Amino acid sequence: MGMDVSGIKNQEAYFRANVWSWRPIHAIIDFVNEKYSLGIETENFGFNDGSGVKDPAVCIKLSECIRKELDGLGLKDQSDSIYLALGGWCEYPNGNFISLDESKKMGLDEYSGKVLLTPVSSASGKLVVPSHSTNREHIEEFCNFLNECGGFEIW
Repeated sequence: MGMDVSGIKNQEAYFRANVWSWRPIHAIIDFVNEKYSLGIETENFGFNDGSGVKDPAVCIKLSECIRKELDGLGLKDQSDSIYLALGGWCEYPNGNFISLDESKKMGLDEYSGKVLLTPVSSASGKLVVPSHSTNREHIEEFCNFLNECGGFEIW
């Protein structure tokens, strides 16, 4: 499952993100929306119901603001990742999922709701990362989409 983001005025414009990468992108949208007072209603951006931004100028502004923040977020290289701790965890670097019970034993609850840029060392000594992540390259693909979409809907 994922988010299919379609251009409105440019129906050729298309962006796809799986649910694991869309949530951090959505969090970045929320962050810049608030910081730059863009006035975007993002409440339903987590659903495949056609929510989005109808104004092409707002999409371009959103792209500019996200690009402005990328280095400040610590994402300098294309492969640099941003992680959003929503309860699911994976071993680093192999990506094996960690059960909820094991993650509690590892003391990972303290990271709930936080944005991370690096793996963390659990109480058991394993390096772990939240299961929701995306990298700079994917975020830049989204920004490129924003510049050409003419408004978008999330399906």
